Amino acid sequence: MQDIIFYVAAGDTLGVCKDRFGNQTVALPSLIRGGEARFRMRLLLGDGTDTPLPIEPLRQCVSWEFVMDSDFNDETTLKIVADHANITVASVPENAEEEGGHTFTEVSIPIPETDTEEVREYLNTSETASLNGELAGYDADGKLAYILQLKGFTIRNRIAASGPPSEVADRYLPEAGVRALISSMQTGPMGPTIIADPVTEMAVADETWGDCRYLDAAFRQLSFRGRVRSLRRVSLETVSIDSGVTGNIVLVPVVNGSELSGTSFVVAVGAVPSVTTFALEVASGTLALRRDTDDERDTLKDAEGSVTAVVLSVILEVQYDA
Repeated sequence: MQDIIFYVAAGDTLGVCKDRFGNQTVALPSLIRGGEARFRMRLLLGDGTDTPLPIEPLRQCVSWEFVMDSDFNDETTLKIVADHANITVASVPENAEEEGGHTFTEVSIPIPETDTEEVREYLNTSETASLNGELAGYDADGKLAYILQLKGFTIRNRIAASGPPSEVADRYLPEAGVRALISSMQTGPMGPTIIADPVTEMAVADETWGDCRYLDAAFRQLSFRGRVRSLRRVSLETVSIDSGVTGNIVLVPVVNGSELSGTSFVVAVGAVPSVTTFALEVASGTLALRRDTDDERDTLKDAEGSVTAVVLSVILEVQYDA
């Protein structure tokens, strides 16, 4: 079972996924198609802290519904439906082994099946797709007493195949191939050389994207280890931490500790990962890329300010001449 804890600022009808402290906006969690799941949605007041949403109004609800779909059309079939009879609301401690500590208002939502025909048709052969969620609570008279909508869940596809993989006939180079490879290495490096993941900043363990780097108001730059020589191009794989907010970020190269005058790059950051490559020539020196959130072209923002651009990978391309 996928047991998923996440935090939601639930002061308004449209909830916003937050970090554990209720401060930073983060992406809603991902589901894998197939099998059971349980959402443990911890509702926050939405004041920028971890203050829980008061539980008493929620206790007035005697029945609950939670559904997921890609649209807001009543005439289409829902993609995923929770086990409504077993949705519960409770005050839960942050740490089950401690008494008297901080507690959260948690809605536990069992989802017995994520591998529906509707999900399969929606995903088709895509790696991921976006879903919206709606939690509704009803009072003893059957009237809607509470509703919370969430936009931007990710549903991930399974890796499927029609049969076993084919074996490689010969895993090794023949003697002539080995001799040719050794000969080419002895002549010295030629042509473009790829340097993968040269960033010195410690990676962040993101719940959705794993080890990555952030570019935002707090984490403003990517630094590269050592000195680069004969740099020609830079490639960045990026995605917005909030799939509901997309836009551009502006990067300014910093060489030997000084910004390159009049040089900047606009990188589009979307709801799904994408790669941007731009030409940057540096003969030799230390290198960093700094996000300029004050530049008017930097539009990856929401009402609270700059939204985090998640950097999944970085590649430098250098050119050595024979």
